[in-house]
Amino acid sequence: MQERRQRLRAYRKSRRKFSAIVYAITTVWMLLALLQWLGVCLVIDLSVTLNKYYWISLIFFICAMILFTMFIFIERLRFVLGLNWLLCMLIVEFLIIGLFALSAQTDWKNLLAWFFVCVLFTYLFILIGSVLPQDLTLNVVILFVVAFLFLSITVFMSMMHKIMDVPYSFYAYMILIGLIVLMFVMYHAQTINGGRFAEMRIQDYLLASLILFNDFIILYMLTIYPQVLNKTESSPTTTTAAYYYDDNGYEDDDIDEPAAPVSSTPEPTTRRKTRRPKTTPRSTPSKTRKTPKVTKPRTTRTSKITKPRTTRTSKITKPRTTPRSKPTKTKKTTKLRTTSTKATKKTTPPNETTTTDDDWANWG
Repeated sequence: MQERRQRLRAYRKSRRKFSAIVYAITTVWMLLALLQWLGVCLVIDLSVTLNKYYWISLIFFICAMILFTMFIFIERLRFVLGLNWLLCMLIVEFLIIGLFALSAQTDWKNLLAWFFVCVLFTYLFILIGSVLPQDLTLNVVILFVVAFLFLSITVFMSMMHKIMDVPYSFYAYMILIGLIVLMFVMYHAQTINGGRFAEMRIQDYLLASLILFNDFIILYMLTIYPQVLNKTESSPTTTTAAYYYDDNGYEDDDIDEPAAPVSSTPEPTTRRKTRRPKTTPRSTPSKTRKTPKVTKPRTTRTSKITKPRTTRTSKITKPRTTPRSKPTKTKKTTKLRTTSTKATKKTTPPNETTTTDDDWANWG
């Protein structure tokens, strides 16, 4: 009996020591994450570069998940001294760097507040799981059924938030996912403390600390969305400061800027100045355009008139030689002659000579 009691005391003592080491290492990981996330929020240049190259955080987060999976399923990695600590440090650091891009979006005050809220809920449910009389390790089926029901509701809430933009649907999603994570925190606390159906080995303190730290990371990632909302609502001037400046570099609220009188007065002066030079060039081309119109058509008209005159006289003179014996025909011809001479007098220019009746007689 005494040997059993001594074994039971030694077992409880070793479990307490194991749980204390696990919780201490988990606290160290949390403090390391807090310092690095605060540095990202306070250093503006670093936050800008992380926003620009956000894919770096994504790569580190995926690498952390791959290493964590290897650390869980390959037992030899957990029990080789030196290698287990190296892999554990790499997993923790990669998880912290993976959240740099998200932490850069928040303010340091919101980060501190939500960080301590997540730490408080984590250790509170660790305490509840340790004190809870219900053995969650034995009735793990109930835990998974409740988690599955909550998961289906969270998927519905996320679709309502993303597609239909229902207000406060993301907060319902955040609360339900947080409850699922906290239920598994109680389950992990019972496996760490021992005395239940399933428990962790005393040598796996690094694995236990990584599991609790991963639960904390999930809770903290859920709180980043309200952190960003609180940042935008508390500081609206930071996003709209560029819109308060005009082209001259003055602010809209500046009293010394004469915005209203300057914009109204120069309009009539500029219009008068632009209209005056337009009137002067219009007078000059009007004179120059008239002169070529008068000179050019005169030359063309004389050339057109002189050419048909020679043809008309030739056609008239040929029949005049034969019918001189008949007086009736000569009278008509004289009339034609007089009319033709009149037409020639009117149309011929002064430089050309005209034919008379004596010339016609001499020619015949």
